[in-house]
Amino acid sequence: NAMEGTRERCIAAGMDEYLSKPIKRASLRAMLTQFFPVVETSPRLSTAPTADEDSLELSVLDEEALDELHTLETPGGFSLREVMTLFISESERFVGEMRELLAERQDEELQRSAHTFKANGRDLGALRLAAVCQQIEDRAREGQIDGVDALIDEVEREAAHVCDLLKDHRYMQG
Repeated sequence: NAMEGTRERCIAAGMDEYLSKPIKRASLRAMLTQFFPVVETSPRLSTAPTADEDSLELSVLDEEALDELHTLETPGGFSLREVMTLFISESERFVGEMRELLAERQDEELQRSAHTFKANGRDLGALRLAAVCQQIEDRAREGQIDGVDALIDEVEREAAHVCDLLKDHRYMQG
């Protein structure tokens, strides 16, 4: 949330630092290195795109996104495995929440839930999942929720596929 004054309120509330969305990997890396020592054994993150966006949108899971996040890991600090585990454990809750909010016609809350799940998926490289969540978010914002149930079905299928891939991913192994 890049609203004016948000950073100041967060710092005043006791946070050590604040990073506004959308999170850029280079900014996250800089923030993490401020608080955790970095062992320079992995390559630096590139801020330039490495593959064309259209081909990435066709993949269920962008391996390059996971590889870049893996380079941010620090002992006792950021853990990609923990982030992946959290995504897996929270996916069903997000899908259920979106279904409930749709049934209750709570457009604003549905928009917020879809936005959060979109960001979580996108951060892990689940670009197709993020794209469908974006459609739900847009429709909820516009109050056009007819047909959103089919989109939530698609999110559920895509999330299950992403979770299966994450469970077996090399970064989840010991």
